[in-house]
Amino acid sequence: MMKKVVPVLLAVVLLFGCCTAFADEVKVPVLLYHNIADNIPGEEYNPLLNIPADLFEVHMQTLLDAGYTPITYGEYYDYVVDDAPLPDKPILITFDDGYWSNYKYAFPILKKLDMKATIFVITDRRGMALSKNPHFSWNQAKEMQDSGVIDIQSHTHSHQILTGLMDFDLYFELKTSKNLIENKLGKKCSVLSFPQGIASEREIQAAKDAGYLIANKVGDVGVNRKSEGLYELKRITARADYTGEKLLSVLEENMAY
Repeated sequence: MMKKVVPVLLAVVLLFGCCTAFADEVKVPVLLYHNIADNIPGEEYNPLLNIPADLFEVHMQTLLDAGYTPITYGEYYDYVVDDAPLPDKPILITFDDGYWSNYKYAFPILKKLDMKATIFVITDRRGMALSKNPHFSWNQAKEMQDSGVIDIQSHTHSHQILTGLMDFDLYFELKTSKNLIENKLGKKCSVLSFPQGIASEREIQAAKDAGYLIANKVGDVGVNRKSEGLYELKRITARADYTGEKLLSVLEENMAY
């Protein structure tokens, strides 16, 4: 009987130890925004993609009032790799695509509130008007990057779904975007946002081979922990139908995963 009990007890102890260690890890949520706009003429309003500027400011102020501290991906990387300390209640604020509205509305709000954020840009759309949603220029990207408030990183070159590309085209998407950001902005580009969050092991390995140190997905549930690595970061989409209180509630729910 004892021979059967001992392995069971050992398994329970190991499981409890793992769960305890996992529970003790710092939990870092990542919020995702896209376009800062009340409505897009001629298009159906999508609360997943568009959020009014005044509501965005409410979201940011609510986070600050609740004690959250925006951090950069560099700080998160140093925490994961070198065990560097993080502030209380760290959070990453991100935008995908690189819309002009990020420059026009989000950037001044973030400057006013002294909050850091990262914008993942589609590099072949800088300064272009696409689907009635213009994208900011390289000069505007440089202004934001130089401010110390915004960090510009990669959302690939043309926003194609990477899993459908041949190896050469996949590498071109990743490397071209990285090189353009580094050359245009005079900075290191080491963080990637997968288009639509879609990536298999092949795309993750390609990101590593192209020189990215961190990669993000999208539309996820949960938060990020050191033990989960750096190439499949989960992000929570902040919706236009979230009040500040609802946003905090969603964050708390995700902290439980």
